[in-house]
Amino acid sequence: MLIHELAKATGFSVDTIRYYEKLGILGRPVRRGNGYRDYPPNAEACLRLCRRAKELGFTLKELRQLGALLDARRLDGTTMRSRLEVKLAELDAKLVQLTALRDEVARTLAQPSVFALPVASTPAGSGAHATRAGRPRAAVRTPRREAR
Repeated sequence: MLIHELAKATGFSVDTIRYYEKLGILGRPVRRGNGYRDYPPNAEACLRLCRRAKELGFTLKELRQLGALLDARRLDGTTMRSRLEVKLAELDAKLVQLTALRDEVARTLAQPSVFALPVASTPAGSGAHATRAGRPRAAVRTPRREAR
């Protein structure tokens, strides 16, 4: 299967397929006499697996591992289930961290004194202008160096 045929069949762009090949997610295809890539029939299944795994939060590194298992015909339902269980545990841990962070932000918002910051003022006639961050900026700018 040529790369444009594989792209059409899977919905991936030609560039993404080449990128996945470069990363080792997709096995290297044989080259035809004219130099065109000739992908094996399992390349389509590998890309479909990659799309679904990516939707489920798998990283490119994990996709490479799944692609290698698929190429070696060692990716079965049991293996995929165990990978999904690991991913679920990672997501649960991340949810705990995000919930703790959310609670901390909510506690901070509940303390109005946290936002009572002093306002910087510039004396009139000082020759300085306030920037967006409230820090003074010199009124006179230094000339830029000319390009050589």
